[in-house]
Amino acid sequence: MEIYENTRHVFGAKSSPTCVNYALQQTARDNKKQHPLAAYVLERNFYMDDFVKSVKGSEAGVAIYEDLKAVLPKGGFQLKNWLSSSHEVMENIAIEDKSAELTETIEAEPLTSSFLGLQWNVGRDTLEICRGPQKTIPMKITQRVILSFVSSVFDLLGMFSPYTMRMRILLKGIWTTQGQSWDEEVPESAREQFRDWAEEMQMLKDTALPRQYFTEDIEKVQLHVFSDASFEAMCIVAYLRAETEEGVRLLLLLGNAE
Repeated sequence: MEIYENTRHVFGAKSSPTCVNYALQQTARDNKKQHPLAAYVLERNFYMDDFVKSVKGSEAGVAIYEDLKAVLPKGGFQLKNWLSSSHEVMENIAIEDKSAELTETIEAEPLTSSFLGLQWNVGRDTLEICRGPQKTIPMKITQRVILSFVSSVFDLLGMFSPYTMRMRILLKGIWTTQGQSWDEEVPESAREQFRDWAEEMQMLKDTALPRQYFTEDIEKVQLHVFSDASFEAMCIVAYLRAETEEGVRLLLLLGNAE
């Protein structure tokens, strides 16, 4: 009998994400004294294989790039596909490290990149919903179809919770009267409500949110959180109240509804 043993982690195993994250975090710990900046962002700004970071100026962005480029190879990592809304930062990134989207995008098209379920319009520096709005409404409307449409809207910040909650309430009402019959067509009144809702979904792709909360200097900022509940749903919303030289600004931070 011959016994074979893997000398490296198997690609696609259930444990792979945990192992990769551990190796990344260990790389940060091993190099914290020599590279504190890289260690800081490695521990706080990586989401699986995506690195997302906002800084105040181009110099800080370049410094992060150079420090990560020095540290990551020590752990066996190569960080590629760099993309920034700052021209100064991009000028300092090696050609082989730049995002392939820079060369694949036609000049007339906006430069975009997808991350964490959102689409980032680099030129306008806005975030857009990129999952869900392109779905086609089928002829037969079932509970499974409704749930599929609602689940397809990936709304990380909860900005569209009032919209998606309408169908969750409708689906709850159908379950109350009909039970969970996933592949049977729902009543006509429910079909009409769903079609009207699904047609509105197309407007989500035209909705863009500024990536930056504030572009001006902030003198004072407060966090305000509100919550409410009814027999049908419960919700929470958080706002930022900032005082600037130009006056007071209010900004929706995030929300959620269940």
